[in-house]
Amino acid sequence: MYMVSVPIWSNGQMAVILLSLFATVALVIGGLLITLVAPLRRSIGRRPKLQVGLVVAFPVLLIASLPTLVLVIAGIGASRSVNAPESERHVTLERARTIDTFDMPVGTRLDLVAAYELSSFKHAEFPHPVKILGVTAMAMNSVLPYSIGLTGSGEQVVDGWTCNATGEIRFSRSDDQNHNLDVDSPFHFSGCILGRGNRIAGNVVIPEQARLSESMLDKSALTIRVVKPLPIGPGGALLERSCLTINRDSRTLTHIDDARLVRPLKWKNVVWPAGTRVDWYQPSQETQPAEEPWRFSKPSFLPSGTSDDNGNTCLV
Repeated sequence: MYMVSVPIWSNGQMAVILLSLFATVALVIGGLLITLVAPLRRSIGRRPKLQVGLVVAFPVLLIASLPTLVLVIAGIGASRSVNAPESERHVTLERARTIDTFDMPVGTRLDLVAAYELSSFKHAEFPHPVKILGVTAMAMNSVLPYSIGLTGSGEQVVDGWTCNATGEIRFSRSDDQNHNLDVDSPFHFSGCILGRGNRIAGNVVIPEQARLSESMLDKSALTIRVVKPLPIGPGGALLERSCLTINRDSRTLTHIDDARLVRPLKWKNVVWPAGTRVDWYQPSQETQPAEEPWRFSKPSFLPSGTSDDNGNTCLV
């Protein structure tokens, strides 16, 4: 789903727009009257001070009318795009183009959100494999300027992870210190569907089809939703539907959220049935030694960290 941002103007901005509108109306009406009414022109000709006033007022009104002119031009462009035939939203490049730093070869097919605006493409399909951000891609899904998703064939290694390139390999831009999008920042790897042979915490092998994503709360962390059982629970117990949070650089495990016991487990003289929710938090220096890092609870109706019915994505 693609969302269209709607501007919310402040009182100051509304005042500027209204003043610009009044200036435009005054400029148009005054110009028409002077052009069409001969007695008015003769009257102005007999009054030198009035002529000077009009000479001064004209550029002032013209400058004040610029915001209205910009809005009118934008409105015409938007109307042209909305009323364009559907064919103008599905175009094939007749020459190589660079769109938001990405080189598009001749023959690239683009699906556009806004007709005539190549930078609004939501999907690009290349006529041959193209190397983009280290990925050999055949297609690109775009939510520019925020993120892109690349698809190709087979398994490809990206940022040290083996990814299944038939699914999206995602790249995102960073936020600035105020948590706003930094449109000048380079794209960085932010997730994929994992292929074979990926390891975390030294020796834990992540099964294929697990979803690797960038943490929404901490960009230095990655999350992995693993639906299949993994021996990472207390005493090596099998956990399924686990949401694992790891350090991006070291791949050390820092959290386990929303996991489920595959089999009953006896832990600290308590027997927990299969399906019990299990969470684990890495002990910190401030943590009391006696505090238990493993937490057990009845599962909620839906795991709090999932974004779909299959629990494929962590939202932590």
